Amino acid sequence: LRRAATLALLTAGATTQAATLHVTNLNDAGPGSLRATVQAAVNGDVVTFDVGGAITLASVIPIDRNLTIEVPPGGAAVQISGGGAAIPLFRVGVGAAAALTRLSLLNAQNAVQNNGNLTLTQVLVRGNTGSVGAGVSGCVDPATQTLGVIDSVFMDNHATNGGGAIGDCGAITTDYPGMSLTNVTFSGNTATTGSALSVAGGVGVTVRNTVFASGTG
Repeated sequence: LRRAATLALLTAGATTQAATLHVTNLNDAGPGSLRATVQAAVNGDVVTFDVGGAITLASVIPIDRNLTIEVPPGGAAVQISGGGAAIPLFRVGVGAAAALTRLSLLNAQNAVQNNGNLTLTQVLVRGNTGSVGAGVSGCVDPATQTLGVIDSVFMDNHATNGGGAIGDCGAITTDYPGMSLTNVTFSGNTATTGSALSVAGGVGVTVRNTVFASGTG
């Protein structure tokens, strides 16, 4: 009985360790795919890639927990694409925190819909479209959403309204209490207003070592 009680106490006090889950193919769905691996992840897990190449998604991948999706340092490049379809690639849920690292996000309608907390590091966001903004969008709860972009490039994204690369509830939504851009390049993005940034009143944006080049709007 004493031993059983001790084991129960040890189990109750144990903490779940974050796991690293591996994407092993470039399929849209099924075992080993990015979609299935994200679905299997729990809060705090890291999703990494054992393969390089292009993944074309047929529908959005929701992220509703704290999760890192990354190509390992020195790993083969991974491009995640919507194939030109009117779909986002990822949707970050309210209260969730997603970190995307060393990825290319291509040819989608709003590459990431961020309704939570998003960090992009060494990410290429290129060739995406949207009504308002094209790269990162979302306006569910402006009081709590945050966005950080580090060492990344937004190129050739197009919004039919405001914010080609970063827009008000658009490419990177600006209705955030905190948004920071560090070593970011914007090039060739277009919109009716704000090819790179269309910022809502009262929003704090921190910009460091960032290049705004050859946009229209």
